[in-house]
Amino acid sequence: MDFIVDTNLFYYLSDGWISRADIGGATDDLFISPIVILELISGLDRSNAQYRRKIFETIAHNNIRLVPDPETWIVTRANAKLTQEPFDWQLLLDAMRTVVTYDDVRQAMLYWPPPGTRPMRTRWLDIRLANSWNARHEKDWRENLEATLKRYVPNTNEWFSTKSGPRPKMPSSLKRIVGPVLNHDNMLDDIAAGLALRLLPLSGDGVNLNPASTRSVADTYIRIFRQYLIDILLKQSVPKENDRWDIEFFLYLGAPGTRFATAEPRWENVAKDAGFPSAVKRILIES
Repeated sequence: MDFIVDTNLFYYLSDGWISRADIGGATDDLFISPIVILELISGLDRSNAQYRRKIFETIAHNNIRLVPDPETWIVTRANAKLTQEPFDWQLLLDAMRTVVTYDDVRQAMLYWPPPGTRPMRTRWLDIRLANSWNARHEKDWRENLEATLKRYVPNTNEWFSTKSGPRPKMPSSLKRIVGPVLNHDNMLDDIAAGLALRLLPLSGDGVNLNPASTRSVADTYIRIFRQYLIDILLKQSVPKENDRWDIEFFLYLGAPGTRFATAEPRWENVAKDAGFPSAVKRILIES
């Protein structure tokens, strides 16, 4: 069994609240996504640099392997040709394990290896490339979410003017139609089309990467994403900032024998409601 590990578990693992065995057995493989790497390097300052380094050391000590970013993963699984070289996340992962001080962290976030120690022909790691991927991903995810909802549910413009807190209460007449509308199979095709469009700049392959092929390799994600939309509308909740990252973990679940490990009960419930009761392994944290 393979487990894609959520960011929160790396904090608990590093702090000794859980062990590797709590996530997976001796024959199971644990994987870290670039999503986690970006989350761990965000908000770095002098007060937490050593702690973040400890987390990266914990990742190395527990032999946790790296998977490509979700977009590259799906393009590759769809047998589409990559037209852009994927960002080398392994270099960043290695760099963050070797930093000692906050100044080292800042240096690692600009270039790695440091000037003067770089062997010939070693590629420099520019963290700005990772940040660019992050910014593009955030924009595409938000636009796709809003466009999908607006196509299927009328009068949703006011929902997206609310940045935090509860959304305006949904009229009962609208609430009655939300479930049936979003549960229609056309919704699955629409989400697949949006995902294919988002991935197209990475592949440029309109033959192998289309809504049908995208749905075939990302069906778990697409169905869970639809359930996520239903929950947003029926519970009048604003999408949380981390939702765009957490929901992406489900893109990896198209591979057989792969589960998402997290401490959050929310995603376990969403996956169950979407028809995937075993997609999420929730790790219980004892206080």
